[in-house]
Amino acid sequence: MQRFESLLLEAEACTTPTETVRMLRVALDLWRGAPLEGITAAYAEAARARLQEQRLGATERLTDLELAAGRHAELIAPLMAQVAAHPLRGRLVGRLMLALYRNGRQSDALQAARDLRRRLADEEGIDPGADLVRLETAILRADPALDPPAIPPTSETAKASRVPHAQQAPQLLPPRPATLHRPGSRGRRTWTQRSSLGPP
Repeated sequence: MQRFESLLLEAEACTTPTETVRMLRVALDLWRGAPLEGITAAYAEAARARLQEQRLGATERLTDLELAAGRHAELIAPLMAQVAAHPLRGRLVGRLMLALYRNGRQSDALQAARDLRRRLADEEGIDPGADLVRLETAILRADPALDPPAIPPTSETAKASRVPHAQQAPQLLPPRPATLHRPGSRGRRTWTQRSSLGPP
């Protein structure tokens, strides 16, 4: 796992999002199963917890960069798998909510928030943190601040923009889904997230 931690440090030192994404992917691809599996020494449990937290942090950082690049559609499946493995981790749920919303799945994004709220109440007796609640409210309101970022045109799209309108392919994307509304809810006490969750 020393190689993994070394790559994380290299990712932190990268100067462009593209380089950071590449380095984080290389680091995360090193993982095969649980860290230090089969080791029962006294230090192993704490080391496993630290490495797992580093892995999740790297996953969340990579997800933020991918969302900023407009790759929300391809993030949904891996984020669902991560949330299934770590169902109480609000930061992962928040990123899944944003990816779903940007893919036109507002109701699914809100359901993800409700599922987290129920799990936290049942298993921990707490409520989601303020960051996730703000994100949920923004999704309810269809806040334009959550819309996907504008992606600079590639050489191919630049060429297409010079083609007469009649020769261009028709717009195939569905219209924006209608905004859903429901009353807000109050929790018992607030769980403070350890890091910011909002949209990138």
